[in-house]
Amino acid sequence: MMEETQAFENRVLESLNAAKTVRSFMLKAVELLAEAVSILMLQTSVKTIMR
Repeated sequence: MMEETQAFENRVLESLNAAKTVRSFMLKAVELLAEAVSILMLQTSVKTIMR
């Protein structure tokens, strides 16, 4: 789990650092935030189902 978290953090930082403009940085940040929310929603759903 810790390795997955670190890999995700690295991917986020690499994606944001690759942005050439403020606009591309903001678009990537929104995209990554949407992905993070989706992951959290899936984790919450699984925990709810497992109860």
